[in-house]
Amino acid sequence: MTVEELFESVISLQNRLVAKRDQQKMLEMSVMGGSIRYDKERVQTSLNGDKFGDILGTVVDMDKEISDLEKLLEERKNICMRYIRQINPLEGGVLASHYIYGLSYREIARRMGKSNTWVHSLKKSGLSAVSVLKEYGSGKAAG
Repeated sequence: MTVEELFESVISLQNRLVAKRDQQKMLEMSVMGGSIRYDKERVQTSLNGDKFGDILGTVVDMDKEISDLEKLLEERKNICMRYIRQINPLEGGVLASHYIYGLSYREIARRMGKSNTWVHSLKKSGLSAVSVLKEYGSGKAAG
């Protein structure tokens, strides 16, 4: 995995986690909101044919998927942050702001009082610095 792929994977995992949590909430709401009803005689089905037990099973499975995504995301963030701490603070700040905290380059530029071009330049040089650390090793950020 290249350095850029590593950093981009953090954003991808964050997006997947948000989508999975939203999907799980929708399923939970359908169970709790009465679109699926349970009675003593039998399990009622929803309009789309899913059974109550199947949906609850799906919610439980999603808990595991979400937990696994959270662990992987945390591992990737930690690896990225170990690299970020070893490079120029301005470059590291741009990388952390975008990849770890999810700010857009425009927002980073606005907060720093700089141009988008300046921020993109720091991002590029920051990723290059991390690539050098990864390739030649620093002993601190192996992952």
